[in-house]
Amino acid sequence: MNQARLARVLRNMERDGLTQIVISSTASVYYLTGYWVEPMERMLALYIRADGTCRLFANALFALEPQEGLELVLHQDSDVPTAALDAALLPGTLGVDKAWPSKFLIALLAARPDVTPVLGSAPVDDARKYKDADEISAMRRASQINDQVVEAAIAAVQAGEGLYRQHGADRSGEGQLVCFGPNGADPHHAPNGTVLRDGDSVVLDIFIPIRRYWCDMTRTVFFRSVSDEGRRVYETVKAANLAAEAVIRPGVPMKDIDRAARKLIEDAGYGPFFTHRLRPGLPRAAGQQRLQPRRRRTGDGLLRGAGHLPAGQAGRAHRGSGSGHRGRLRGAQPRLQGAARGGINTKLPRHCRGSFTSVQELD
Repeated sequence: MNQARLARVLRNMERDGLTQIVISSTASVYYLTGYWVEPMERMLALYIRADGTCRLFANALFALEPQEGLELVLHQDSDVPTAALDAALLPGTLGVDKAWPSKFLIALLAARPDVTPVLGSAPVDDARKYKDADEISAMRRASQINDQVVEAAIAAVQAGEGLYRQHGADRSGEGQLVCFGPNGADPHHAPNGTVLRDGDSVVLDIFIPIRRYWCDMTRTVFFRSVSDEGRRVYETVKAANLAAEAVIRPGVPMKDIDRAARKLIEDAGYGPFFTHRLRPGLPRAAGQQRLQPRRRRTGDGLLRGAGHLPAGQAGRAHRGSGSGHRGRLRGAQPRLQGAARGGINTKLPRHCRGSFTSVQELD
């Protein structure tokens, strides 16, 4: 049990007036215990009391080993999975995280009508927003590996998955995106027979967890040449990224960072295409809450200080020229800017590999 992280959770429980919580999110359980379990239909529940008592209720099939500071309470498939947890609860309010399946909560409440559930994700979610030295190191390593894979993908797209596996990726690289042609601005469009042409912009959206920490890089390159419009969009997004990064410091409202990027894009005439919000960087898992500035820029989310997950996306302009394309702005990682002309083709012809270039390389 990571005692430093637990201490942060306990302080947040006191802040929220919670004396007991149940945590079931795979990433949150891992954050506190070092156990990575994807329970599927079985129950995994970390029970924490305000006095520091921690018990992990888990199926014996998960083959977990005991550890100091954590009581391990196991059940079998033939047992009622919530029975031991029912007996451990204190009467009154129980914080329950957003990930716990309702079938377990309903069974628990049937057995313990003296317990009142409330949403209890915040104590752990808020603790996870502040990255300690180990987490920062893991995120930095994941990002460095992603840089290597993106560079290799630009030269030879089919090499991407193999490189991820070499560097310890936790899953298959299936789902990586290489987008160009009509509908390339749609991040989840289906592959089709679109033919890559000179001057096309190509969006590479490369993402995967490395030792439980996600790396996610979106980079846009141009095939052999770049149009004046493509260059203008590229430079606009680059300037927007730099403007947003210049604002980042402890205590700055997230809405101010959003506005710094948005104003520059609006002034350049691309405001109608920036249809999403600036959002912070990478969580450990897709389910981790992202800090979001309010759409009307009236939010009160702040960057709290060192280790707080900083802003990570400023925007990439998409102004489509392909038929059926809906022009819009789509998020991009800092310093990785570009423009896309909207279709997705995940297998490039052999003669095209190695022919990509960035705006800087064309200068």
